[in-house]
Amino acid sequence: MTDPLIMPPGERGKLRLFALDMRPEEIRFLREPGAIRDVLGVDTLDEERVQVVRLADLDDLGLAGFLREGCDISDSQLSAQAQTLAGLTGAVLLLPSTAVTGGAELTPDARLRHVVTLDETGPDWRADGPIETASAAPYSGVRVSPRETRRRATLIGGSIFFAVLAGMIACVWWIVA
Repeated sequence: MTDPLIMPPGERGKLRLFALDMRPEEIRFLREPGAIRDVLGVDTLDEERVQVVRLADLDDLGLAGFLREGCDISDSQLSAQAQTLAGLTGAVLLLPSTAVTGGAELTPDARLRHVVTLDETGPDWRADGPIETASAAPYSGVRVSPRETRRRATLIGGSIFFAVLAGMIACVWWIVA
């Protein structure tokens, strides 16, 4: 690939899939620290987030199943890319956008071929509307008068004071006796 691949700063929820045209020993070498950074041509990278997957290891699950179950890719995206994904052999590299902070310009090695960029669905944080229960209303708790709050604080403080005082007297009594 001669054109650099731009990952903008703050990008979230994207997964870039690269086909690896490498021998098995070269793929094993990618486990070494800094090797993935070198083949992607990027300076800063969280290599713990990058996955190198041998397609033969996926057995019946297949790449589409792995992306669906393991990477949270929607069925609609997978069906649109079904032929492309089915044609891949060997191993693939999965680069989530969270692996690169602050953006980057990737210049991948010639043995890496960018196949597709997919959107991770992620959690749905939308709510169905406001909560209708009375306990969710502001200031719905039991109101305690300031005098009662002060009385409780005095009781707690006095109890702690007398417990510490009793402990000190016991220590002095033990030392003297």
